[in-house]
Order: sequence, then structure tokens, then C-alpha cells
Amino acid sequence: MTNRRDHYRDPHAPTPNSLVPGGSAVIVDGTGAVLMQRRADSGNWSLPGGTIEIGETLNSA
Repeated sequence: MTNRRDHYRDPHAPTPNSLVPGGSAVIVDGTGAVLMQRRADSGNWSLPGGTIEIGETLNSA
């Protein structure tokens, strides 16, 4: 497993060197609870989603 560091409004964050398209989904049940997933790379909680391959549509991703 690789270590991942997420930067959010961090003035000391490194300059981005790539752009990777992706998508996420907000899934809510009848009680208003939102589905979250724990990331394997950082252990942080996030919305379900991922990157999109070249030529792939958002629906198929």
C-alpha cells in the first residue's frame, strides 16, 4: 500500500503536476443517511467514486 497525503487549502502543498478526471456519487437512503467508503490508501472517509479511463463515460465508470 502506498502512503497518500491529501492537501486541502494547504499553502505548503506541492504544485500539481497532473490532471485525472473522476466522478463521485452521493447516495442517500430513505432516512437521509449518506453512503461513505473508507479509502484503502489513506484511511479517510469519502464518497464512493474513482477515476475515469480515456474513452470511458461517467455512466460506465
